[in-house]
Amino acid sequence: MTGSAAQSVSTPKSAAARTTSTAAAGTNCSDGLISADGNAAYDTSRYPNKLTQIAWPAEAVINCSAPVYELKYTMYAIDPQGTSHPIATGDCLGCATLSTTKTGYACNQAVPSGPGNCSGLWKLQKISIWELPPGETWSNSGGCVPAGSVLTCTVTADYGNASLYNVSTTDWQLTPEGMLPAITSTGLADIRTYHYATGTTDPSKSLFNADVDANKLAEIFTAGVKDTGAPWYLNANGYYEKDFPYSGVGKKSARVGGGKATGIELVVASHGDPTQKEANLVTMYPSDRDFT
Repeated sequence: MTGSAAQSVSTPKSAAARTTSTAAAGTNCSDGLISADGNAAYDTSRYPNKLTQIAWPAEAVINCSAPVYELKYTMYAIDPQGTSHPIATGDCLGCATLSTTKTGYACNQAVPSGPGNCSGLWKLQKISIWELPPGETWSNSGGCVPAGSVLTCTVTADYGNASLYNVSTTDWQLTPEGMLPAITSTGLADIRTYHYATGTTDPSKSLFNADVDANKLAEIFTAGVKDTGAPWYLNANGYYEKDFPYSGVGKKSARVGGGKATGIELVVASHGDPTQKEANLVTMYPSDRDFT
């Protein structure tokens, strides 16, 4: 089952309203961004929570002190590849106020990452166009570009970076195949079944303490993946494995006396998931080895 978590980033101040005026009609106009938020959703079923989508709701309004021949407005979200996507648009004739309509655009994360990749730096751009009746001109362009009766205003600003994962993985140790280890529900189910006292009575199985919950398992997993002193090696089953020191979360198997465990064994699928470029968790358990 796939879950999601949302987050928003504030609208950049550099995309603030600008004001222009006409000499012919004495009309003052201003355009302002009401809101534009990149709402990122992450797959919480695959720790470290990969980006799945960024939705872009946006609203803007143009207000003039008197009706103008024509008003047009488009807000764009510019993705990390430099492609512009309309997120709010509007067009009206002979009006003094223009409110935009949301386009409903959302960026869906490509699998594997490639064209259509949503992670990276996003920018916002707004283009507003004011048009006077033919023959009239703009006396004050307000920093915009006049062309006879048409005035075009363009503002572009950095919005923010979207992370590929909802957890920092910059210092994670990849497998020899370059796969990023990821926790899946299947791996967690294996741990619950074979490495908790509530799931097994097999004396060959080491056990986690009862108070080690899913969040703690993720913490242990992260510590292991970050441990550069514990290299990955290919085990007899064709999986990548590493063992690393970690105390206080479980006990050794009964076959070696069941004493306090001082390390962890971590196993991930060597082939990973070729569409996700991630190596899925196979299992993880307290080690029977001594790390003291």
